[in-house]
Amino acid sequence: MPDEAPWTLFGPESEVRQKGLVGRTINGREVAVAAAGERIVAIQRRCPHEGANLDDGQVFAAKAIKCPLHGFIFDLFTGKGLNCPAFHIATYQTKIENGVVYVKID
Repeated sequence: MPDEAPWTLFGPESEVRQKGLVGRTINGREVAVAAAGERIVAIQRRCPHEGANLDDGQVFAAKAIKCPLHGFIFDLFTGKGLNCPAFHIATYQTKIENGVVYVKID
């Protein structure tokens, strides 16, 4: 059985809730963590179209993110392109322990 990916510290939940969207490099991956309603979600940080930082984008309806460069919209939970089906983004599991966000990157 292969080793399961470890949980990696991302940062304070309060920072994500306050800013709404925070991007960082963790375990060599560009990751953005967003407040999506009551949930905290993690996605790849770069838009697959031309590499814009999605953490400079806009989260709306607590379920989608809009790329700031060309307006591509992605579902925060599935990574599916909502107005651009040819593109999708990676999503990662998150957990919160004692006010700290952790991300599992496979």
